[in-house]
Amino acid sequence: MIHQENLKQEGGSVLVLSRKAAQQIVLMIGSETVTIQILTITGNRVKVGIVAPSTIGVHRREVLPKLISDTESTCGSEITECPLVA
Repeated sequence: MIHQENLKQEGGSVLVLSRKAAQQIVLMIGSETVTIQILTITGNRVKVGIVAPSTIGVHRREVLPKLISDTESTCGSEITECPLVA
């Protein structure tokens, strides 16, 4: 369980929200919009739907290190210029 006091973002801010099923959170990233919707809540499990443009990658945190490693081995160290990074 992540506690609010443990959430830190260097050089930025952290917004902690409570949401009910069917409610949404909207992120503005430059001119792009990402919508996060709470689909269902069952016990301690929350099903989340994320709608994002294809230019913004959406990944689970636990798979991100492997994705970065695989991308770096395919594209070299400049992963921001690699077409595999979306």
